[in-house]
Amino acid sequence: MIGIDTNCLLRYLIRDDIKQHAAIEARIIDTIENNDEIFINNIVLSEFVWVLESNYKYSREMLLNALTGLLEGQQFRFEKKEVVQNALHDFKSSRADFADCLIAARNKLAGCTTTLTFDRAAARLENFEHV
Repeated sequence: MIGIDTNCLLRYLIRDDIKQHAAIEARIIDTIENNDEIFINNIVLSEFVWVLESNYKYSREMLLNALTGLLEGQQFRFEKKEVVQNALHDFKSSRADFADCLIAARNKLAGCTTTLTFDRAAARLENFEHV
């Protein structure tokens, strides 16, 4: 298994730099052909969503499609896929940021009964409590 960082994942999916896209695509294809996987950790996933939203002006629907596509990709492995799936579910059904949804899902898995926040949108999630 090999890890991928945010800028490589962005170049692979956005294709805004042809040379970098070709390089990472070739590496991903080689990895798949060798029956290996690409690991996407939660930090990369959070940065990925943030960059798509802030720099590329992705709408919430576009973000949901991008995340769903990653989760459905057989070549990708996640830090805790069920945590990412739970975060995606919360992201779909709330106004909270994806990072907040991922924090809540990760903390719940770690045994937290709640997560304290000042963020009112996040506080509407089941696993958050507004301070």
